[in-house]
Amino acid sequence: LYISKKVFEPTSTTNIILESCLKKIKKPSKILDLGCGSGIIGLSLFKKGKTKEPIFFSDVSNEAIKSVYKNAKYHNTLVDARCGNLFEPWKGYKFDYIINDVAGISEDIAKVSDWYKNVSCLSGKDGTKLVNEILKKSNNYLNKNGAIFVPIISLSNEKKILSQMKKYFNKITLLGF
Repeated sequence: LYISKKVFEPTSTTNIILESCLKKIKKPSKILDLGCGSGIIGLSLFKKGKTKEPIFFSDVSNEAIKSVYKNAKYHNTLVDARCGNLFEPWKGYKFDYIINDVAGISEDIAKVSDWYKNVSCLSGKDGTKLVNEILKKSNNYLNKNGAIFVPIISLSNEKKILSQMKKYFNKITLLGF
């Protein structure tokens, strides 16, 4: 997998999201990899037969979108990758699954972390700004019976994120690893 130095590198959170998706997604589905970075989650799901083509990707980084196209070409996969903020590139689209791999870490921690050395992190002081915005809008982009995967990590305000989830979704399944 090609990963530019200007693109967020996959972490253990990425692995947990991928493992959760592999457990829960039972058949090839229309998937949006939101905050896709190099495209590792969406492309891995494709390799495991969990996605329909094209796979949809977006990120705020042009460099990330270039990485996705480079990786898709290498893996002979059809993709629709767009640069833009959160759901901005997807007006009028609906997905079976949305995978949220957008920054969910406190900006203060990101400032001192090597993870964000060459990548922006505008997730707010408690790490919930982007996640909460995604939760608030995601039902507009999900097909009936669709689902969203959201990592809840200890480097953000976990209680606030769970509270927002309960506000926008009737059914929440917590997967622990």
